[in-house]
Amino acid sequence: MAQTSAHKCYICTDINSVFYCYDCQHALCAVCRERHDKIPAINGHTITDIHIINLSNVQSDKFRCITHEKDYQFYCVKCNDVICGKCVTSSHKGHSFSDISDVVLEKREAAQSALKQIQSKIDVISGVSDELRGKHLEKLHLDSKHVISDIKETF
Repeated sequence: MAQTSAHKCYICTDINSVFYCYDCQHALCAVCRERHDKIPAINGHTITDIHIINLSNVQSDKFRCITHEKDYQFYCVKCNDVICGKCVTSSHKGHSFSDISDVVLEKREAAQSALKQIQSKIDVISGVSDELRGKHLEKLHLDSKHVISDIKETF
C-alpha cells in the first residue's frame, strides 16, 4: 500500500521524509539518508522509498513486546531497552525506568548534536583538503615550469 501522509525526517525533524530504514526503524529525508549511508556501522542497512511502504504498519509491528505482545511503554535504564508494562513487574523487576518519549527526545537531541559535530569536522577536513590541493597544484605548476625551463636550456 502506498504511503499517503507526510512524515518528518527522524533525524533533522525539519524535512519530510522520502526514505525508510528498516534496521533503524526511522523515516529519513534525502540529506540525512546520505549521512546515514556514510556511517560505516550502519551503511549496510535496508533502506527503501517511503512511498512504496505503509509506514504505519511497519512502525506499529516494531513497537510491541515480543514476549507479552503489548505496546512498549517504558525504557529500562539498566538494560538499555524498551519494555512493556508486564516486563516492569517480571523480567525487569527492581530496575529503574524512564518514559519512552523522554528517552527518544534525549537520544534525538544527542544524535542531532553528534551530527552537527560530524558536519563541522567534515567542513574543517574539506577546507584543509582544498587548501592542500591548492598548495600541491601550485607546487606542481612551479615544478613543471622549472622542468620545462631546464629542458629548454639543455636543448
